[in-house]
Amino acid sequence: MLNQVLNLLVKREVADLKRRSTGGLLLVTGFMLISLAGLLGLAALYLYLATRIEPWQSALSVSALLVLLGGILALAGRAKVRRHHMMKQELDAYMSSLLGSSGGSANDGKESSIGMVTLAAVIGIIIGRQIRK
Repeated sequence: MLNQVLNLLVKREVADLKRRSTGGLLLVTGFMLISLAGLLGLAALYLYLATRIEPWQSALSVSALLVLLGGILALAGRAKVRRHHMMKQELDAYMSSLLGSSGGSANDGKESSIGMVTLAAVIGIIIGRQIRK
């Protein structure tokens, strides 16, 4: 029974890994295309502003816009990393409390280790799905 559950979990994780790798490739390609479009848009903005104001003022305006956008993105990324770090610390504390409070006899050492592996696999799947959302 336990082997069937573990086989099912492994099959689902492999299928999920294949989906994520394909999705990751599409994500990188989309990001590159959006970056290229943004770069061309910034060049067009610079050329448009250069006809209206002095070229150095145009370059300064576009640079200020990029610094502002980069700062906003950096703050959003830092908040996401902190949130992920806090979730990891909570999971570590929960797992250490589970491992610290498990008191079994010496006869069920193999069963408890299999139970811990199953518990870790289930918790990993749950946390992995929550992080992706």
